[in-house]
Amino acid sequence: MTVDAPTVPDTYFYRVRAENDLGYSPWSPTVAAIVPALVAPRLGTPAVSPSRPRHNVTFTVAGTIGSADPRAGVVTLTVQRRSGSSWVSAGTFRATLAAHAVRYSLRIRLSRAGSYRIRASHAADSVHLAGVSSWRSFTVR
Repeated sequence: MTVDAPTVPDTYFYRVRAENDLGYSPWSPTVAAIVPALVAPRLGTPAVSPSRPRHNVTFTVAGTIGSADPRAGVVTLTVQRRSGSSWVSAGTFRATLAAHAVRYSLRIRLSRAGSYRIRASHAADSVHLAGVSSWRSFTVR
């Protein structure tokens, strides 16, 4: 049985019985199924260290996710470079979160000097809605 659009959060109670040519079986014991609330992870704006990294030199990007998740997960970091009056992709990086982690950190390298911005995102899953942080602007020398 499938509940197509369950109300979240909510608890559903079920019992079943079989039917055949001879009639019905007794009802099964009642069981509860809890549909948890879907929440968006609170992603902090990523920090860049040093704050003005050099091009072709590896630097650290770190951030936080608002609450520990008992499962492992992935935070995607989107980096864009200013090109005239618009922003173009400069790469996508993934930080793996261990179970119960609230912080992530990874080392990246950008090959060109210029103005950049970065933000973190977390894809929707069975417990979380998609979450996106604010953009952090920084300069690569």
